[in-house]
Amino acid sequence: MQTTDLTRFNGLNNVADPMRGTDAGTKQAQTWEWLSVADNVDVTDSGGVCVRDGWQSFSPGTRITAAYATEDTAKLYLIDNGVLVQVFTDATRADLLTGLDDVAHWAETNNAVYLSCGTQKLEIMQDGSVRSWGIQNLAVPAISAGSGVLPAGVYRVCLTCVDAYGREGGSAEFAEISIPADSTVVIHGVAAPAGHTVNLYVTEADGAVFYRAASVVSGTVSIGAPASGAELLTLNMFPPPQNAEQVTFFKGRMYLAEYMPAEDQTVIWYSQPLGYHLFALDTDYFVLPGRVTQMGDAQEALIVATNHNIWAYNPEQLQHIVYYGCPGGQHAVQDGGKLYLWTNRGLCRALPFENLTEAAVSVPPGLQAGGCVVDKNGFKKYVTLITPGGDAYNQRS
Repeated sequence: MQTTDLTRFNGLNNVADPMRGTDAGTKQAQTWEWLSVADNVDVTDSGGVCVRDGWQSFSPGTRITAAYATEDTAKLYLIDNGVLVQVFTDATRADLLTGLDDVAHWAETNNAVYLSCGTQKLEIMQDGSVRSWGIQNLAVPAISAGSGVLPAGVYRVCLTCVDAYGREGGSAEFAEISIPADSTVVIHGVAAPAGHTVNLYVTEADGAVFYRAASVVSGTVSIGAPASGAELLTLNMFPPPQNAEQVTFFKGRMYLAEYMPAEDQTVIWYSQPLGYHLFALDTDYFVLPGRVTQMGDAQEALIVATNHNIWAYNPEQLQHIVYYGCPGGQHAVQDGGKLYLWTNRGLCRALPFENLTEAAVSVPPGLQAGGCVVDKNGFKKYVTLITPGGDAYNQRS
């Protein structure tokens, strides 16, 4: 009887013919070292097979809809029954914020976690406190002329909001008034949101550059002398778009994807460099067909996946990669300078873009997916959890 030595197990393969066996004339195993079923087992990096670890309840919840572990694995956040909570290593919890009942997307940079959950855009800071990601733009002020020493001309006035951390918001609109010589500009009804102050900016006569004239909390303010403060740097800037969904960090900016169902396209907005709360919505964006379901930093480029395509973007170019997309969820993760993500045809890595599983495994991709890279027992593995759904591509029947 002819025998064939099986020296290792290569993992699951439901694409190749399991009966093919060996290569003709060489007795080299071709498919017998693959598993046609691999439920509840781990295949090690050395080709061994062991029973996978079981599950143990750690911090039971009532309705957990989202979870995020920081890149250093030091912090775990959950949304449980609409409450944002931090879970500690002893399984105790601290409630951080309530009223989060929509789909959550997370990003992280500089020890802060950014959360996009429906129309709420939040920042979880290093100490666990939560603040608004953006700072609201204020309405156009009401202005009039009074007696003073300003020269005649056209003056423009705008307001910005400054939060308790010193972050200044944008100003998208301004008021304008023409005054005679020896006048003042009077700004009425200034009112800062709770915990904020208002910066007032005024141009010179017939000027276009705004200079800070005062910082107040509320009241009526008269500007009787040319403004000499700092120049306004946040003109025509806005907080993060409320209806954006996916969020990621790439090359010093935050990126947010907002789907436009009527046009079946997605606008990807990006923030100011290192000013993650400021977005120039008139200029800083690009558009892709379809709905963006995943974004991730692949160092050389931002990988953007829609329901039907995957693209690579950097400020110099937008490159189409493949004609298949990704399920939604949160499954793009960096490891070792590469980005891993779960696509409609299995696990892929970028850049360069590679499909790591298509040649051996075909499974339904799921309607939603979560994924991470796990370091255990001396090797790494990518683990994904999916909401069942979708069709397997080219699975052997």
